[in-house]
Amino acid sequence: MKKIVDESKDDNLSNDSIRNRLKEYLHYFVLDFIYNSEFKDLIFYGGSCLRILYDLPRMSEDLDFETDKNIDFKKLVLALKRHFTKNLNLKEKFSAKKDTGINRIFLILPIMKELGLSSLGSETLRIKIEIRPVSAGYLKNIKPIFTPKFKYGKSFVIKHYDLSTLFASKLAAILSRPEKGFAVGKAEEKINFKGRDLFDLNWYMEKGILPNEEMLKANGLKESIGEIFDRISVFISGTELKMGLKKDLEPLFISKSFVNNFVNNFRSRFQRLKDERYTARKIKKLTKVSVNEEDYHTDVYSIRFDFVCEDNSRVIFIFKLSYDFMHYAKLNLNNISYDEEVDFRVSIDKKTEEVVKKYIALFLDKIDDYLKRHNNEVYFNRWESKFIKITDANFNPEKEIIFSSGEELINNKKITLEILVL
Repeated sequence: MKKIVDESKDDNLSNDSIRNRLKEYLHYFVLDFIYNSEFKDLIFYGGSCLRILYDLPRMSEDLDFETDKNIDFKKLVLALKRHFTKNLNLKEKFSAKKDTGINRIFLILPIMKELGLSSLGSETLRIKIEIRPVSAGYLKNIKPIFTPKFKYGKSFVIKHYDLSTLFASKLAAILSRPEKGFAVGKAEEKINFKGRDLFDLNWYMEKGILPNEEMLKANGLKESIGEIFDRISVFISGTELKMGLKKDLEPLFISKSFVNNFVNNFRSRFQRLKDERYTARKIKKLTKVSVNEEDYHTDVYSIRFDFVCEDNSRVIFIFKLSYDFMHYAKLNLNNISYDEEVDFRVSIDKKTEEVVKKYIALFLDKIDDYLKRHNNEVYFNRWESKFIKITDANFNPEKEIIFSSGEELINNKKITLEILVL
């Protein structure tokens, strides 16, 4: 930790930023313990999850988890204390406590004077761990994923949410804080939001991530994606943002000039991205179906559906399939067919052409079902599936290729389809 402090001082970081660097280092000790212990079912989410797993370019202070399991918090606190004492050789320089009535644990390290960051021996470095209990029903339609992580000599597999699900929980937090009376700073400053929330919002929007609708519903947001962004737009337009953004973000970045630039341009960036990516377009009709060979060397074929919207813009859906999948998969597609004209831009024998037409009918049925459930509205102009290939002898494409909300095409036990490009 002394090395982190020395390097940070060489970078002319403020003490607040150095604190956050130290916290981020210690986060790995917490995660190493949790995901190599009986508490490994905790689901990691929030800003630190984005920072560690998705390279969010700001620092993060706390660790947030959700769980539908019963947790023995007293046992967790004692186990964390043993782990930190053993692995960081802190001996008496460490304590942990749980907030009364709240599933929140503080790891308290009185090491600031020793590290040259304070003249007071009593000043501490605190890491907050918050564990939010959720019902089993809450996770029924929200599936966590697993990612291995290796750093600082630690190795563990993190249980967490994907970006679409994390974005949905962030939107819920942005809208709920003012409603719940959230406030920071002096009363006269009237700051009722977290600047980091709005930075994260911009980060998600730049990536074109669509929020998981199941997570939105689980957090009480039943409007369409466009309506949710309209609500956020109203909040942003009616709120003085600069002071709250700057105060919250400066300790989380090395460059103050970057923070100033972000703060000064946030409103215009938000509006541009909202207009480009989070304002619904209504699909009017299908205009063309074509079949192409994506890659001659790997025999990847694509089935492309071109739609026109009411504003005359275009939306494209592309499904990628393997040659072997089309030729040799024993699939039950006898009850569906497609008889309209198809633009075959690759040489395919008659037998394969008939199979392809069945898949065209199947994919159109999936798209149609999705559009009906979403009032023919979409928030993307180009959608691509992952590569679809046979993975199971009993594969049933009608039931197991699923077009859903959130990721749009979701994880299934036999194949995975998702949004790749907006």
